[in-house]
Amino acid sequence: MMQSIERVRYQFHRYKTARQDYMAALASIPNAEFEPLTPDVALSAVYLRQTFHLGFFDSHYAATALKLDRTIISFDRAYDDVKGLKRIDPTTEGKDAESQDEVS
Repeated sequence: MMQSIERVRYQFHRYKTARQDYMAALASIPNAEFEPLTPDVALSAVYLRQTFHLGFFDSHYAATALKLDRTIISFDRAYDDVKGLKRIDPTTEGKDAESQDEVS
């Protein structure tokens, strides 16, 4: 029995440490801000999940983006179907600007 309790304590400590590391990494991103989950975003996420068949987290990301600036940076093309949401593909962002610089 004692071994099981120690194992649970160890797993909890590992989770807590990993979570702290993750939060510190997110906090180190310049200009990043945390946006709280509000009831209106949660309801929008349910609608987006049912309407566009987005996953749980994807629907919350989309709902939050729609609330803020209607833009999401993602590789996932599933966001392309969400009306009013602009998806920026990180692999192509900046290439248009680079080609414009070459023309000038």
